[in-house]
Amino acid sequence: MNPRELDKIKAQRQRVYGDPRKNHRGISMMWACMLEPHWKSIKRMEPLPEHVVAAMMALLKLNRTRLRFHRDNYLDLFNYAKMAHDFQRRHDREKKRAAKKGVSNG
Repeated sequence: MNPRELDKIKAQRQRVYGDPRKNHRGISMMWACMLEPHWKSIKRMEPLPEHVVAAMMALLKLNRTRLRFHRDNYLDLFNYAKMAHDFQRRHDREKKRAAKKGVSNG
């Protein structure tokens, strides 16, 4: 992709999502809150639970709604929130089953 094409895409994205630095700053603040309870696992290079990743993606979309309205952000937000919900329910069920069996399951 040539630099002109990249500039065109960047300008289009800025019209839709607003200032990229503000957007990324907001995302970083939201993600830091999400990651804080998992810092020990992260330090050990263990993967995050799927529901945390889906929730982080929902936060990315939610953050974008702060700056500008774009319908697609809400559609993506709803889908990521539903995924996080489903993943966390399954994660918690598996964790309870493992606890009953006496096995640790992050």
